[in-house]
Amino acid sequence: RFWLPVFLPVLAFLLVNFVSVFLSQYPELSQKAFAAKVMRAVFLFCMMHDTVRTPKRAMIFLKTVLASAVILGLDGLIQLWTGRDVFKGLTLLEGRISGSFKHPNDLGGYLALILPAVFLFMVNAFRGPRPVPPQTRWPRRLFSFFTVLLLLTNLGLTYSRSAWLGFLCGMLFLALFHKRLLAVVAGAVAVFLMVFLPLMSHYRNVSFISDNVALSQTFRSEAAVETRNPLRGLWEKYR
Repeated sequence: RFWLPVFLPVLAFLLVNFVSVFLSQYPELSQKAFAAKVMRAVFLFCMMHDTVRTPKRAMIFLKTVLASAVILGLDGLIQLWTGRDVFKGLTLLEGRISGSFKHPNDLGGYLALILPAVFLFMVNAFRGPRPVPPQTRWPRRLFSFFTVLLLLTNLGLTYSRSAWLGFLCGMLFLALFHKRLLAVVAGAVAVFLMVFLPLMSHYRNVSFISDNVALSQTFRSEAAVETRNPLRGLWEKYR
């Protein structure tokens, strides 16, 4: 029963990915990638299950993940500023940051996975139930706030719609399990979309649901002309 809430979403995720293999444009390549990633995930799960067995070890692991996320976030900003990341010398991909990952979608997927946990860490730093010594209270709050801001900025600058969707789903589940955070989560998501949706439309020429903003605007203008004047619309379309 303890593992049931964990395994059910994992099985659902694997089922969706398994079905998507047969809908891919390259089924053979997708089958190999699916098998390799599942085997890697099983190996990592077994390693974590045998290693992280105590709360102390779990806390060490979480701190390590947090530190690596901060380093990757700084690397992403350096890549945006200089055009190359620090670790591998990777360049920007059409204005999108990828950090030390091969593709912006990879960086976005990583950030979408850990951002809800880091966000919860920030909320607990500000409104946590446990008393915190005054000398560490504000440093912890400032560190958590700027970490969330750094990772959100990196996620936005990947302009990865799939990663954004994963982030939104993660924040939705966070709000469902912690209903007292609903207003905070809604505010953070609203600000994120207000800032980065216009930037994505400008730099990638796509919207959250459309692959070509300029083309969609052209279609809408043509439809408006045809609605007002059908003959003129046909002339503009086929001349």
